[in-house]
Amino acid sequence: MRPCLFKLTTLAASLLLFLASCKKNIDIGVPENPEPPKDSSYLVVENFEQGKKAAYAIANVDLKTGSWSFDDALIGNTTADTKDSLWSVRLRSGNITTNFKITGLKKIFISTATYGNDGSSTWQLQTSVDGQTFSMVGQPVTVSSKAFRLDSFDIPGNTPIQIRIVKTGSTRI
Repeated sequence: MRPCLFKLTTLAASLLLFLASCKKNIDIGVPENPEPPKDSSYLVVENFEQGKKAAYAIANVDLKTGSWSFDDALIGNTTADTKDSLWSVRLRSGNITTNFKITGLKKIFISTATYGNDGSSTWQLQTSVDGQTFSMVGQPVTVSSKAFRLDSFDIPGNTPIQIRIVKTGSTRI
């Protein structure tokens, strides 16, 4: 099994979550003279472009990577949302959580920024093996700019996990 990177892309604060999972079964065929791999990891990117959620009420959203639970969060595209494409996640005071587990996750990259003219705010990354009890990974992150800030988190072990991004500050990201 190859190590994986997960890249979450646009959290309004724009949450840009890059998730990586190594448990994928894809038959791509084998070339006659394959070159040895330079990097055995692969990247899975969630950019929140495929789902739609216009209100803060809790609901599940089907995204490119699978189903996510959005609680006090939406997918926005106003001029106040920092975006790397057309849409971004906006967290008010809740969280977004994968409704699926990822196996072999080694690193997560998340890009965030403040929303509109809101002040600084804080969020944290959490993981869970049972979907009920979540533990913080790394340290809380404080976002203080409308420009994206990229943070990375190393994920120890190889146990299938769910991830959650929890807004802990008082203004939107």
